[in-house]
Amino acid sequence: MDNLKAEGEEFDARRDDAFKAVREEREYQDQAWDDVRTVGEYLVFMRHYLGKAEAALTENPYPQAEFESLDEIRKIAALGLAALEHNGVVHRK
Repeated sequence: MDNLKAEGEEFDARRDDAFKAVREEREYQDQAWDDVRTVGEYLVFMRHYLGKAEAALTENPYPQAEFESLDEIRKIAALGLAALEHNGVVHRK
């Protein structure tokens, strides 16, 4: 049981760190862009960065490929958050 608790705490710490990274990226985006974008524009940006993440996997050796892909995934997650902030939140039913 203690092992499961430790694994849960480790997962919570990783999740907190992931949310912190996305929050920091959102703060960067707010400073870099001063305008609100449409849902479609956010999707275009997200697809662009997804392409960069995929390219990083095919153009770089491990572990650099995963590091660079995760850097792009952080941006994609923050863009998704910005889309919800600016265009409305849809909650899971």
